[in-house]
Amino acid sequence: SLDGSTGQVYEGKVPTKDADLSGDFGKLMELADRYKALAVRAEVLDQQVRNGKLTQQQARQMLLEEIARTRPSKDGYVFAIGHNRSVLSHPDPAWQGHDGTQVSDAKGTAITLRTLDIAQTQGEGFFTYFWPRLGESQPVEKMAFVLDIAPFRMAIASGLYIGDIESVVDAHKEEIIRELRVSLNKIR
Repeated sequence: SLDGSTGQVYEGKVPTKDADLSGDFGKLMELADRYKALAVRAEVLDQQVRNGKLTQQQARQMLLEEIARTRPSKDGYVFAIGHNRSVLSHPDPAWQGHDGTQVSDAKGTAITLRTLDIAQTQGEGFFTYFWPRLGESQPVEKMAFVLDIAPFRMAIASGLYIGDIESVVDAHKEEIIRELRVSLNKIR
């Protein structure tokens, strides 16, 4: 084994540890799973519309209610933008039904237009923008994941604040370095 920071080579087997999907890192992975669940829910509802069990409007309303209930973290949320650029779902009632064409962040990024561009050209993807946390006024950098829900003519998006991501990465990096030092010292 090689210590990447010193270049020292160690003979023998170095103890390893399986990836830990708990804590904040687990929350990041849960976010991805919740998106998949919303996409699957949309497919099921679309199938029910095609089978005549629900109207398009009933299915759309059910999906929007599911989106509104989805909270990936204490200050996280999922929002929905119609392909017509209107805000369909957002935890702040002031945004409901808002014309999204004028929604820009503190640096001028047209959030609604960027969300729809990614959704309609790529199906899914990421972008960053500056937005305040719920209940706060100071914009901070946020990375959003966008997913197109074409049968319901909408895109859903949710994001994580970059500072939160960096905190998770830093905490895991420190933990890995500590464990690696302990393991390498046992070999010496």
